[in-house]
Amino acid sequence: MEEKVEKKGLTFKEAVTEEKKIKKASKPKRSVQKSIKLVSIDIGSKFTKIVVGEKRKDILYINKVMRIKTAENSLTDGTLVNGVLLGKNIRAVLNNQGIKVKDVAFTNNSTSIINREVTVPKVYGDELDTLVRYEIQQFLPINLNDYILQYSEIEEVQETEAVRNRLIVVAYPKRIARSYFDMAANIGLKPNALDLHNNSIKKLYDNCNAVNGSLKSVQGTTLFIDMGAESFDVSIMLNGKLEFMRIMKTGGNIIDNKIADKFEINLEEAENKKKSEVDLGSFDLNNELNEVVKETVNEWIEELRRIIQFYANKNIGNKVSKVYLYGGTSNLNGLEQYMEKKLGIAVSKISSIDNIDIDKKIKVDNIEDYLNAFGALIRL
Repeated sequence: MEEKVEKKGLTFKEAVTEEKKIKKASKPKRSVQKSIKLVSIDIGSKFTKIVVGEKRKDILYINKVMRIKTAENSLTDGTLVNGVLLGKNIRAVLNNQGIKVKDVAFTNNSTSIINREVTVPKVYGDELDTLVRYEIQQFLPINLNDYILQYSEIEEVQETEAVRNRLIVVAYPKRIARSYFDMAANIGLKPNALDLHNNSIKKLYDNCNAVNGSLKSVQGTTLFIDMGAESFDVSIMLNGKLEFMRIMKTGGNIIDNKIADKFEINLEEAENKKKSEVDLGSFDLNNELNEVVKETVNEWIEELRRIIQFYANKNIGNKVSKVYLYGGTSNLNGLEQYMEKKLGIAVSKISSIDNIDIDKKIKVDNIEDYLNAFGALIRL
């Protein structure tokens, strides 16, 4: 997870080269490039989203947008289990599109990735690294040598006798990082970054001025839900700071399975029925299909209520005022209206962001599917 703070432990590339025992300590480190053309890849359980582009000044210039089916059984909870097959499929589409760019950024998430909020005395550099490691070791029974530690500042807290830093800390398993590094190397790509979905959307939102044609709120608390097939990534931001992250172990596949069982059809037919016939926005439409879907969506809403309440209890006075939906499952017809009515909070699906400039030769109707990949293009 990249943020504008002091050095935060190992980067993706440093962590993996350390594992391979490549000694580079004697070489000067390059400064991070803020404008570099990248292949950005978001590997989901159902689809792999690939974009090519770069950030120049405040604009994300997108040259290519592609989506391929993720090879079955190649990804489990964000970890590559068949990187060879998945890599071959990615290389094939890159070759087919004539893409010569070598630098790659991946964005993903996993329940194996640990995030915690800690508060430490305000210090800098190596001293802060040491404090963060100490704090994490106190309450997490993990071997820190197996993790990449990264952190970002949420805020400074003025206490009676001193100023303290409130941080969000991420412990990223090196085995997951290594699986992405190895796949990239096997298909001739050069790993530039490994990002989290939460951090990708945070950077994308930070970098824009308007969402869905309306100026974004520079203050207040905003909740983002990346609605995938097998899991939802929840991010809460306050005044441009990523304050809270949570994975909900649910997704659009649950609805497909319930429809298939109810109407005795196969999963492909169930998915098509969901896309073409469900309408949660028609509140008086209580047919069997809508009721099956509402049963699952109501469970999502209850879990979201618990998350929102948990956050509010920890952050008195910070009330979620806006919810943004994105990802494949956000396309469920009428979902935003239904959730808004149930939650009592303004809910919108993200359909446009003002600072994304997509090549006119490319037709992209479902921008909400690619937001993580777009955000990973932003290197800070």
